[in-house]
Amino acid sequence: MPGVFMSPPDRVKTTTTTTGTGAYTIATVAEPGFRRVQDTVPENMQTAFVRAMATDEGTIWQVHLGTRDGNTISVDEVLSNSDNNESPIAFPEGESVVFTDAPGSLIAFLIASNTWLADQAFRGKVILGPSDLTWLVGTKVETVHGAELHLGGVPHTLYGPGTKVQTWASDGTTYGPDLTLQRTRTNASAGSQGPRLVFEQSDGAGTSQAYATIESFWRNLTSGGNGAVNHRVRVGGSLITYLTLSAGKGTWVRNASFLVGKEADSEAIVGDVQQDGVEIATTGVTSITASNAVPLTLNRKASDGALVEFYRGATKLNGKISVTGGTVSYGAFHGVHPSQFPDGYLVPGDDVEPGTVMVTDDQPCPVASHLPCTRVSERRADPRVYGVFCGWLEDGGFDVSGLGVPPYGVLCVGEAQPGDLLVSSDVPGCAMAWRWDASPPHGSVLGKVLRASPGTDKRLVSAVIYAG
Repeated sequence: MPGVFMSPPDRVKTTTTTTGTGAYTIATVAEPGFRRVQDTVPENMQTAFVRAMATDEGTIWQVHLGTRDGNTISVDEVLSNSDNNESPIAFPEGESVVFTDAPGSLIAFLIASNTWLADQAFRGKVILGPSDLTWLVGTKVETVHGAELHLGGVPHTLYGPGTKVQTWASDGTTYGPDLTLQRTRTNASAGSQGPRLVFEQSDGAGTSQAYATIESFWRNLTSGGNGAVNHRVRVGGSLITYLTLSAGKGTWVRNASFLVGKEADSEAIVGDVQQDGVEIATTGVTSITASNAVPLTLNRKASDGALVEFYRGATKLNGKISVTGGTVSYGAFHGVHPSQFPDGYLVPGDDVEPGTVMVTDDQPCPVASHLPCTRVSERRADPRVYGVFCGWLEDGGFDVSGLGVPPYGVLCVGEAQPGDLLVSSDVPGCAMAWRWDASPPHGSVLGKVLRASPGTDKRLVSAVIYAG
């Protein structure tokens, strides 16, 4: 396995007598006046070597990348050889000299104009700067995995297409390039900024047409065109913020809420109705606020069918909102109003149960001043009939169903058949069927029986409510 590449150490030379094309064993001593390989190239490190027959160094030789494993040097990649190709040389019997080298293909060089030659590839550690540098079309820098590419000094200009920086591994494994930009700060002042990575498209006359910038200090990703900052994604603290035209247009607060239009610096603003926008909390709560527009629009376009459906757990409920042509339908709904008992009111009987018939009182309801307080009905065909009790609220009040089909039904006494009109009875909280030929008194109808209900004792009857 090839090791991590290192720059070739200076004045290192030894010998080998191994034959063939593969790895070879080197001597444990250096040539006179040189250093040992074992003392200069660490275990499992790769560098560049030259191997040549000692009897005729100009006839049989190769330059290759090799990794040291004890006294053995592998042949990881041949850069050049006496056969003018990149295949390993089959060394015959006899002694070869081995020394480290910085071959031409590993040296990145600049010509006098600071322009890199087109269609050239440079391998190894490449240092650019501090002077300005121009790469021509087709120039590329390839670094063996583990090598470094340094961009320093003033910005460098890369002309494409065909210009690229890539990393690769000699064993054929694919690696993505690692590009690290670092700016050292001498102090921690608020004005200090980290390095930026800028992708820019110009019109050729010095005017920026489109660009994207990554700024590490503020952790921004900025894009724009025609010299203006159009979009910015900012990562900071617990926020990922998307900005448009330098104004807050959406903020994702990790582990809290997703906000569109609203702004939050560090905390989620769950349920905040002071700012226009949309907020979706991780609790499942969604808030839509609009000052001068319709907060929510549902559009099924040209087809008829459901606009909204409802579930309780995994169970689909009957209630839904549908559209047919130009008509909106509400299925299995019943309308309720908040209410309270009037001050000092004593409930007749033990308690108020769902389906109890309620009538209005003259006292306004504290929780909704435009609505009246209610009490349990106690007389026949009371024109103040309001609806039926549905359940207690957390504030001590309760809901009264005044329209639709209440989920529990209506408490009723006496015979009741489908189609019978219901009015209040003399039994507190109970309805009765109006079974006389004359019409019931004005305003006294509570609703109509939907299904047959055998018996005459107090019981819940399925009915549709339309009080009044």
